[in-house]
Amino acid sequence: MQKERTRLSFLRIMMILCACMVFFGAKMNICAEEREEEIKVGDTKKITIELLSDEVVYRFVPEEDGTYIFSSVNIEDDEYSYVYMYTDDGDDSLFNNYREMTLELHAGKTYYFRVGSFNPGVFSVTLEKSNLKSIIFEPVSTEYTEEIDGYMSDDQIFYYYIKHSKGDKLTLVYDDGSEKEYKYGFAYSYNYKYVNVSDETDVINSIDLDFSSNQLKSPWVVGGKNNYYTVTYRGCSYDVYVNAFENPVESISFTSSKPITIDEHTGGYWVESDGVKWYYYYPPTIFKEGTIITLNNKDGSSVDYYFNHDDESGVDSYISEDGSIIRASDYSDVDTYIEGSQWWPEN
Repeated sequence: MQKERTRLSFLRIMMILCACMVFFGAKMNICAEEREEEIKVGDTKKITIELLSDEVVYRFVPEEDGTYIFSSVNIEDDEYSYVYMYTDDGDDSLFNNYREMTLELHAGKTYYFRVGSFNPGVFSVTLEKSNLKSIIFEPVSTEYTEEIDGYMSDDQIFYYYIKHSKGDKLTLVYDDGSEKEYKYGFAYSYNYKYVNVSDETDVINSIDLDFSSNQLKSPWVVGGKNNYYTVTYRGCSYDVYVNAFENPVESISFTSSKPITIDEHTGGYWVESDGVKWYYYYPPTIFKEGTIITLNNKDGSSVDYYFNHDDESGVDSYISEDGSIIRASDYSDVDTYIEGSQWWPEN
């Protein structure tokens, strides 16, 4: 028994050391034989990774200071690897598990890129020097309704989610003055992309862009002049200023031409705790024919929205007489929940 415990402890130690290699670039050659080769600007290399322990280290010495992009992506399913960049002197180190790394590198210094993957595959590895001068980002909408589409922080500061809409435009401006224009094509999709308007095969994965804001320290306020977020791509940034305006709606009401019913012990699941058993009901589907959503505004006016189902697209929505739309499916503008106790104990 003691020998078995000792063996298990040794295996745990080995696993921890392997994990350290992956995430911190340890140069101890314990889990696998390391492959090392040189890479130059403009190179595209293909590597096959079959095991978690398979890694390749690329050595690069820049001839000039500048912004460089190192990327590694699975050529079969567009998934990406992990990359750990480090130097001989240990001054610089960076771990990345996205598609590409944008780095400011210095001439004559040796950099190492350790490439591996948590999933097997054939990966395309490239290194290029950026000739991007600046970017311009023009979203479809810069309008944000007061305390809508976000969350309230523990400090009672409302943090707005940054909107992404089909048609958002990204313009890349290069050192030679040329430009490329991309438009956001697949909103809300996991693998959404910006597509070159002149060449649909030229795409930028949204994950390669960074959208950030400092709202928790500098909150967006109604009418504020300092409401903005920053878009960054390959070392270039652009500030997008937004308009937060007062929410005109004071309350809403919902009416239905038919009673809304819930079948007993249907559409949920049983829960048992501390000797008590009860049934948890999911909110029922209430967005259907014959229902109306009414917006009661702060100025005393009200607007009725009537349920509409589009047979062609399968999308449910509520439409007012002036054509305004409230989405009830396909990234809905409305939500439902059961207020009060929905934990109905079993008799």
